[in-house]
Amino acid sequence: MDFRSKSIEFRHVLDPYALYEIETAKDYYSRLNLTKPSSVGDDYKVYVNSEEDDGIKAFRKGDQWFLPNGTATSGNLIYQGGLVYPSYAGKGTDGKQTRLLQIQSSGPEEGTGRVYKSEYSFDDYKPQINFMPRLAFSFPISDDAGFFAHYDVLYQRPPSNSYASPLDYFYFQDINRINPNGDALNNPNLKPVRTVDYEAGFQQKVSETMAIKLSAYYKEVKDLIQQRIITNVASPLNSYKYFDNLDFGTVKGFSFSLDRQYWIIVMVVVLHTMDQKSVVKIFLKILALVLQHFWCLVNHIQETSRQQLLEVLVLLVQ
Repeated sequence: MDFRSKSIEFRHVLDPYALYEIETAKDYYSRLNLTKPSSVGDDYKVYVNSEEDDGIKAFRKGDQWFLPNGTATSGNLIYQGGLVYPSYAGKGTDGKQTRLLQIQSSGPEEGTGRVYKSEYSFDDYKPQINFMPRLAFSFPISDDAGFFAHYDVLYQRPPSNSYASPLDYFYFQDINRINPNGDALNNPNLKPVRTVDYEAGFQQKVSETMAIKLSAYYKEVKDLIQQRIITNVASPLNSYKYFDNLDFGTVKGFSFSLDRQYWIIVMVVVLHTMDQKSVVKIFLKILALVLQHFWCLVNHIQETSRQQLLEVLVLLVQ
């Protein structure tokens, strides 16, 4: 299980496109007592024409933008570099904001008593439970050959770029503070990187000392962490960079391996100056010991190699 405590460094903004919560289409039409078009989802975020004009300019769900009639389009086509006006949550039926949307406020607003609350902007990181099954099997088709395969699912917690200081949000509207020297803003809401791996193959014994293995593999890597640019953000920020689970990759391949075992025989003979009878006796003892320890090894060597070894032993005896 991937778990992070609910401390301030693991709180994240509700929406990377805005510092404060944006009104949904359901709440917008309910507040104005209007009928919502069927092509518009309840959870679509509402953007209005201006601070004075509460008419709908666009909708957004995640990274996808929509025209007022619910037709999907690009946010750049809607705004074309112009100012963006989100309809922030908390408006009354008269269109006036009931929340204090000033993250740098130090207390109740004078005259209204409104107080900024962190839930207007942030949410706690939700712990995740990730299952990582690993399956493998081997199916022999004879004493010398067999098939094998495996399936793995692995998760890796974000190795970096997942810590954000409270000051990053306190100065969220200052591009020089959240993207100093062009660096991207860290994201406490990063997801683990997910890897799915498949492999299947065949292995065959060729001889007593040689075997071959053939296999094909396929790997998917999802939710890789990359920098991205968020555009069409409310003024004065307009756009900024931050880290997100944006990238993915696939790996396909084929492998072939040839395994061979090599046998090395080492013979050591120590001679000492003695009479002829003693020399012959010691040499015969050494030769018998060598034959006793290496004869089982000779049985595993191919017939040609065995013949060559016997010829070498004959030459040594002579």
